[in-house]
Amino acid sequence: APWRVYAEHLLPYGYGYPLWHSSTPNGGAILRGDVGFIDQGTFVPLFNALHRGEDTSNCGVPEGYKTLEEMFPGRQILKVTTDACMPSQVFISPGIEYKYPLISLTCKRDSGAVLVMKEPPAERQAISSILFVTDYMRKYYNSWCEFAVARGVSIPEEGLIFVYGVFGTDARGAVAFANCPNNSDLEITWNLGDGLFKATMNGREMEEGSTVATPMNLVSMVPRKHDQALFIQYYKMKRRLFWLRMIRAGAGPHDLPGSQDGTGGDDV
Repeated sequence: APWRVYAEHLLPYGYGYPLWHSSTPNGGAILRGDVGFIDQGTFVPLFNALHRGEDTSNCGVPEGYKTLEEMFPGRQILKVTTDACMPSQVFISPGIEYKYPLISLTCKRDSGAVLVMKEPPAERQAISSILFVTDYMRKYYNSWCEFAVARGVSIPEEGLIFVYGVFGTDARGAVAFANCPNNSDLEITWNLGDGLFKATMNGREMEEGSTVATPMNLVSMVPRKHDQALFIQYYKMKRRLFWLRMIRAGAGPHDLPGSQDGTGGDDV
Protein backbone atom coordinates (compact mmCIF):
# COMPACT_ATOMS: atom_id res chain seq x y z
CA ALA A 1 0.00 0.00 0.00
CA PRO A 2 1.35 3.51 -0.81
CA TRP A 3 0.87 4.80 2.75
CA ARG A 4 2.90 1.94 4.23
CA VAL A 5 5.74 2.32 1.70
CA TYR A 6 5.76 6.07 2.31
CA ALA A 7 5.97 5.69 6.09
CA GLU A 8 8.71 3.06 5.99
CA HIS A 9 10.95 5.18 3.77
CA LEU A 10 10.55 8.49 5.62
CA LEU A 11 10.61 7.19 9.21
CA PRO A 12 14.44 7.22 9.37
CA TYR A 13 14.46 11.03 9.21
CA GLY A 14 13.33 10.94 12.85
CA TYR A 15 10.69 13.68 12.73
CA GLY A 16 7.81 11.35 13.69
CA TYR A 17 5.23 9.28 11.85
CA PRO A 18 4.95 10.38 8.17
CA LEU A 19 1.30 10.90 7.24
CA TRP A 20 0.28 9.92 3.72
CA HIS A 21 -2.76 12.21 3.99
CA SER A 22 -2.01 15.60 5.49
CA SER A 23 -5.46 16.23 7.01
CA THR A 24 -8.23 14.34 8.77
CA PRO A 25 -10.85 12.37 6.76
CA ASN A 26 -13.16 15.40 6.72
CA GLY A 27 -10.39 17.75 5.60
CA GLY A 28 -9.66 19.26 9.01
CA ALA A 29 -6.27 20.16 10.45
CA ILE A 30 -4.46 17.77 12.78
CA LEU A 31 -3.75 19.47 16.11
CA ARG A 32 -1.58 18.89 19.14
CA GLY A 33 -3.77 17.38 21.84
CA ASP A 34 -5.77 15.28 19.36
CA VAL A 35 -6.73 11.79 20.54
CA GLY A 36 -7.47 9.23 17.83
CA PHE A 37 -5.81 6.60 15.67
CA ILE A 38 -3.96 6.13 12.38
CA ASP A 39 -5.81 4.31 9.61
CA GLN A 40 -3.95 3.61 6.36
CA GLY A 41 -1.81 6.72 6.54
CA THR A 42 -4.64 8.99 7.72
CA PHE A 43 -5.02 10.30 11.26
CA VAL A 44 -8.61 9.94 12.48
CA PRO A 45 -9.36 12.14 15.53
CA LEU A 46 -11.96 11.34 18.18
CA PHE A 47 -11.63 14.52 20.26
CA ASN A 48 -9.04 17.07 21.34
CA ALA A 49 -7.87 16.85 24.97
CA LEU A 50 -6.95 20.55 25.09
CA HIS A 51 -10.49 21.72 24.25
CA ARG A 52 -13.53 21.65 26.52
CA GLY A 53 -16.33 19.21 25.85
CA GLU A 54 -18.66 21.95 24.63
CA ASP A 55 -16.08 23.30 22.19
CA THR A 56 -17.25 23.07 18.60
CA SER A 57 -14.08 21.19 17.70
CA ASN A 58 -15.21 18.28 19.88
CA CYS A 59 -18.18 16.30 18.58
CA GLY A 60 -18.65 14.40 21.82
CA VAL A 61 -16.21 13.46 24.58
CA PRO A 62 -15.75 10.44 26.89
CA GLU A 63 -17.74 10.09 30.10
CA GLY A 64 -16.11 11.96 32.98
CA TYR A 65 -14.04 13.96 30.51
CA LYS A 66 -11.65 16.66 31.67
CA THR A 67 -9.19 18.61 29.58
CA LEU A 68 -5.51 18.23 30.31
CA GLU A 69 -5.49 21.61 32.05
CA GLU A 70 -8.59 20.82 34.11
CA MET A 71 -6.96 17.69 35.50
CA PHE A 72 -4.13 19.79 36.94
CA PRO A 73 -5.75 23.10 38.08
CA GLY A 74 -3.33 25.89 38.87
CA ARG A 75 -0.40 24.16 37.17
CA GLN A 76 1.41 25.37 34.07
CA ILE A 77 0.52 22.53 31.75
CA LEU A 78 0.76 23.77 28.19
CA LYS A 79 4.36 24.66 27.58
CA VAL A 80 3.72 24.85 23.86
CA THR A 81 6.66 25.20 21.52
CA THR A 82 6.42 26.60 18.01
CA ASP A 83 9.50 26.59 15.82
CA ALA A 84 10.56 26.28 12.22
CA CYS A 85 13.00 23.44 12.76
CA MET A 86 12.76 21.40 9.57
CA PRO A 87 15.54 22.83 7.40
CA SER A 88 14.98 20.76 4.27
CA GLN A 89 12.29 21.41 1.70
CA VAL A 90 12.64 17.94 0.17
CA PHE A 91 12.75 14.50 1.83
CA ILE A 92 13.75 11.61 -0.39
CA SER A 93 14.73 7.96 -0.32
CA PRO A 94 18.48 7.30 -0.77
CA GLY A 95 19.79 7.61 -4.32
CA ILE A 96 17.60 10.48 -5.55
CA GLU A 97 19.30 13.51 -7.09
CA TYR A 98 17.17 16.55 -7.86
CA LYS A 99 17.21 20.12 -9.07
CA TYR A 100 14.27 22.48 -8.52
CA PRO A 101 11.62 22.26 -9.88
CA LEU A 102 12.37 18.75 -11.14
CA ILE A 103 13.27 15.63 -9.16
CA SER A 104 14.77 12.86 -11.28
CA LEU A 105 15.42 9.37 -10.01
CA THR A 106 16.65 6.20 -11.60
CA CYS A 107 15.17 3.56 -9.32
CA LYS A 108 17.86 1.22 -8.00
CA ARG A 109 15.38 -0.16 -5.46
CA ASP A 110 11.92 -1.53 -6.08
CA SER A 111 10.32 0.97 -3.67
CA GLY A 112 10.81 4.49 -2.36
CA ALA A 113 9.18 7.77 -1.35
CA VAL A 114 9.49 11.53 -1.90
CA LEU A 115 8.08 14.44 0.11
CA VAL A 116 8.31 18.07 -1.00
CA MET A 117 6.93 21.08 0.81
CA LYS A 118 6.28 24.70 0.04
CA GLU A 119 8.59 27.32 1.48
CA PRO A 120 8.91 28.50 4.23
CA PRO A 121 10.12 25.40 6.12
CA ALA A 122 7.69 23.27 8.10
CA GLU A 123 6.66 24.52 11.51
CA ARG A 124 6.51 22.31 14.60
CA GLN A 125 3.92 22.82 17.33
CA ALA A 126 4.20 20.58 20.37
CA ILE A 127 3.32 20.11 24.04
CA SER A 128 6.49 19.90 26.09
CA SER A 129 4.85 19.20 29.49
CA ILE A 130 5.34 15.47 29.09
CA LEU A 131 4.90 14.31 32.70
CA PHE A 132 1.38 15.74 32.84
CA VAL A 133 0.50 14.00 29.59
CA THR A 134 1.65 10.62 30.90
CA ASP A 135 -0.46 10.94 34.07
CA TYR A 136 -3.41 12.11 32.00
CA MET A 137 -3.26 9.14 29.65
CA ARG A 138 -2.89 6.58 32.43
CA LYS A 139 -5.96 7.95 34.17
CA TYR A 140 -8.29 8.30 31.16
CA TYR A 141 -7.10 5.89 28.49
CA ASN A 142 -9.68 3.20 29.26
CA SER A 143 -12.50 5.75 29.06
CA TRP A 144 -11.19 6.84 25.64
CA CYS A 145 -11.45 3.27 24.40
CA GLU A 146 -14.98 2.93 25.78
CA PHE A 147 -15.92 6.18 24.07
CA ALA A 148 -14.54 4.94 20.75
CA VAL A 149 -16.40 1.64 20.98
CA ALA A 150 -19.65 3.43 21.88
CA ARG A 151 -19.28 5.46 18.68
CA GLY A 152 -18.87 2.31 16.63
CA VAL A 153 -15.14 2.82 16.07
CA SER A 154 -13.06 -0.30 15.60
CA ILE A 155 -9.89 0.45 17.56
CA PRO A 156 -6.80 -0.73 15.64
CA GLU A 157 -4.34 -3.14 17.18
CA GLU A 158 -1.94 -0.29 17.91
CA GLY A 159 -4.61 1.40 20.03
CA LEU A 160 -5.44 5.07 20.50
CA ILE A 161 -2.77 7.74 20.45
CA PHE A 162 -2.30 11.21 21.96
CA VAL A 163 -0.69 13.65 19.50
CA TYR A 164 1.79 15.91 21.27
CA GLY A 165 3.65 17.26 18.25
CA VAL A 166 2.79 18.17 14.65
CA PHE A 167 5.09 19.28 11.84
CA GLY A 168 2.94 21.29 9.44
CA THR A 169 3.38 23.34 6.29
CA ASP A 170 1.30 25.43 3.90
CA ALA A 171 1.34 22.92 1.05
CA ARG A 172 3.04 19.66 0.24
CA GLY A 173 3.19 16.86 -2.29
CA ALA A 174 4.25 13.23 -1.83
CA VAL A 175 4.97 10.13 -3.87
CA ALA A 176 5.39 6.46 -2.95
CA PHE A 177 6.26 3.66 -5.34
CA ALA A 178 6.67 -0.10 -5.04
CA ASN A 179 7.25 -3.14 -7.25
CA CYS A 180 9.27 -0.92 -9.54
CA PRO A 181 11.41 -2.55 -12.26
CA ASN A 182 15.14 -1.92 -12.05
CA ASN A 183 16.38 1.30 -13.67
CA SER A 184 12.89 2.80 -13.91
CA ASP A 185 12.75 6.58 -14.30
CA LEU A 186 10.76 8.66 -11.80
CA GLU A 187 10.27 12.36 -12.53
CA ILE A 188 8.48 14.91 -10.34
CA THR A 189 7.65 18.44 -11.45
CA TRP A 190 6.47 20.74 -8.70
CA ASN A 191 5.71 24.33 -7.87
CA LEU A 192 3.46 24.20 -4.83
CA GLY A 193 3.02 27.95 -4.84
CA ASP A 194 1.01 27.48 -8.05
CA GLY A 195 -0.53 24.18 -6.95
CA LEU A 196 1.60 22.15 -9.37
CA PHE A 197 2.64 18.62 -8.40
CA LYS A 198 3.03 16.00 -11.11
CA ALA A 199 4.80 12.64 -10.95
CA THR A 200 5.55 10.23 -13.78
CA MET A 201 7.09 6.76 -13.77
CA ASN A 202 8.66 5.69 -17.08
CA GLY A 203 6.69 8.44 -18.81
CA ARG A 204 3.30 7.47 -17.35
CA GLU A 205 1.61 9.85 -14.92
CA MET A 206 0.93 8.42 -11.49
CA GLU A 207 -2.64 8.39 -10.24
CA GLU A 208 -4.24 8.51 -6.81
CA GLY A 209 -5.15 5.08 -5.50
CA SER A 210 -2.64 3.05 -7.49
CA THR A 211 0.34 1.20 -6.02
CA VAL A 212 2.44 4.11 -7.25
CA ALA A 213 0.49 7.07 -6.01
CA THR A 214 0.34 10.69 -4.95
CA PRO A 215 -1.92 11.83 -2.12
CA MET A 216 -4.82 14.22 -2.52
CA ASN A 217 -5.25 17.65 -0.89
CA LEU A 218 -1.80 18.79 -1.97
CA VAL A 219 -2.39 22.51 -1.54
CA SER A 220 -3.84 24.28 1.47
CA MET A 221 -6.67 26.65 0.59
CA VAL A 222 -5.56 29.09 3.32
CA PRO A 223 -2.05 30.47 2.69
CA ARG A 224 0.61 30.33 5.43
CA LYS A 225 -1.63 28.47 7.84
CA HIS A 226 0.69 25.47 8.27
CA ASP A 227 -2.36 23.19 8.35
CA GLN A 228 -0.95 20.41 6.19
CA ALA A 229 0.54 17.83 8.57
CA LEU A 230 3.74 16.14 7.45
CA PHE A 231 4.76 14.19 10.55
CA ILE A 232 3.08 13.61 13.91
CA GLN A 233 4.66 12.69 17.24
CA TYR A 234 2.50 10.84 19.72
CA TYR A 235 2.11 8.78 22.88
CA LYS A 236 0.32 5.48 23.03
CA MET A 237 -0.39 2.81 25.60
CA LYS A 238 0.97 -0.68 25.04
CA ARG A 239 -0.97 -3.43 26.76
CA ARG A 240 0.89 -6.07 28.73
CA LEU A 241 -0.69 -8.98 30.61
CA PHE A 242 -2.11 -7.03 33.53
CA TRP A 243 -1.22 -3.41 32.92
CA LEU A 244 -0.86 -0.67 30.35
CA ARG A 245 2.60 0.66 29.57
CA MET A 246 2.95 4.09 28.04
CA ILE A 247 5.23 4.59 25.05
CA ARG A 248 6.46 7.80 23.47
CA ALA A 249 6.17 7.00 19.83
CA GLY A 250 5.93 8.39 16.36
CA ALA A 251 8.64 6.29 14.78
CA GLY A 252 6.12 4.34 12.90
CA PRO A 253 3.11 2.15 12.68
CA HIS A 254 4.59 -0.72 14.67
CA ASP A 255 7.05 0.72 17.20
CA LEU A 256 10.01 0.78 14.85
CA PRO A 257 13.26 1.72 16.61
CA GLY A 258 14.07 5.38 16.73
CA SER A 259 15.99 8.09 18.51
CA GLN A 260 15.79 9.35 22.08
CA ASP A 261 14.13 12.65 21.17
CA GLY A 262 10.51 11.57 21.24
CA THR A 263 10.21 10.21 17.74
CA GLY A 264 11.10 6.63 18.54
CA GLY A 265 9.47 3.85 20.46
CA ASP A 266 11.00 4.80 23.83
CA ASP A 267 9.43 3.91 27.17
CA VAL A 268 8.32 6.77 29.38
